[in-house]
Amino acid sequence: MTHRPNIPRSLRTRGYALLEMLGYIALFAVLVNLSMSFFIRAGRLSERSHLVLDRMDRVRDIETAFREITDGARGIAAAAGSLHSDEHRLVLRDEDDVYRVMGELSKPGMLSVATVRLKGDETEILKLTTLSQPLKSWRFDYGADRACVTLTAEIDTAGTVNSLPSVNTFTAATGSAR
Repeated sequence: MTHRPNIPRSLRTRGYALLEMLGYIALFAVLVNLSMSFFIRAGRLSERSHLVLDRMDRVRDIETAFREITDGARGIAAAAGSLHSDEHRLVLRDEDDVYRVMGELSKPGMLSVATVRLKGDETEILKLTTLSQPLKSWRFDYGADRACVTLTAEIDTAGTVNSLPSVNTFTAATGSAR
């Protein structure tokens, strides 16, 4: 006969049973899965927020360029050399023989802003800046007295956040309206 010491049962079983261990592992796996999905979702939201803010900055750049080109201008010019005011290009008088131009000047699908000087039959570009936001289309609408101009720009949403409005409108008065 084997002799069993008289030790209480609670002191004899110090380890975990296999089922208890599997239960703890399953619980830990569920918690890790929930927390990972939270962090992945937060990462996606962070990336989306970055795209939204980046696009908003580029639209703000278009608005700022439009405001700067119209601010202080003496009025809308019909043409400056070979550059004509129409629905896709805005030409403004600045000083004698100096004009500000906004439109597609250097890269297709991109708005550019230029300061040009007329020298006889030649047009000299003093400064040229191309804005970073690709556009599907844009249109300049002129007031009846050609003292007010509206820029309607449709943003190219390919590869960007589609939930933002793609059409943005900016209006400004030129110097002759003041």
